[in-house]
Amino acid sequence: MKRINLWLVDHPLAVAVGVLLVTAFFLFQIPKLVIDTSAEGLMLEKDPGKAYYDLVKKKFGSDNLTIVLLKSDDVFGVGALQALKRLSDAIERIDGVSRVESLTSVSNIKGEKDTLNTEPLVGAAVPTDREALERIRRDALSNAIFVGNIVSRDGKAAAINVYTESQAADRDFNARFVAKVEALIRAEATCRPWRA
Repeated sequence: MKRINLWLVDHPLAVAVGVLLVTAFFLFQIPKLVIDTSAEGLMLEKDPGKAYYDLVKKKFGSDNLTIVLLKSDDVFGVGALQALKRLSDAIERIDGVSRVESLTSVSNIKGEKDTLNTEPLVGAAVPTDREALERIRRDALSNAIFVGNIVSRDGKAAAINVYTESQAADRDFNARFVAKVEALIRAEATCRPWRA
């Protein structure tokens, strides 16, 4: 070891060149660096918790969640609901999206007399009559599952919860997905001024 130390002291130029070469090698590897921010990436392969996580994921689907937020003076207005429906439907068609939850895509599960009503909250088309819009508002804001998850308590914000399934080998999925969603949001904001 003493010999190596003496050689390093006697040849400072060679040592500096060697350090620069090693640094340059690692510098060129930076673009290949990928940061895994998933919860799954933090789990040990043989951990019993990971086995349970995989089982739950298999039963209930992906836990990769993206939230798109729509703000308006009244998200239950015709224009806001139509924008929410257009965005929800367009996002659902993106490759890799497993499901979308928004005011325009959820079922309105509620008891009515002796029956259980499971009809969609909004339906295939956004209604324009005041009575139907008030029913949507009333049902959404009285549902403890909807409030705080897909609509704010004051009715001024609505969320589109987007669940995605990406393949492990597809490292560019998130960037492509985000670009497509942002393009849809920009198109909706510029082409369809629904805020009043």
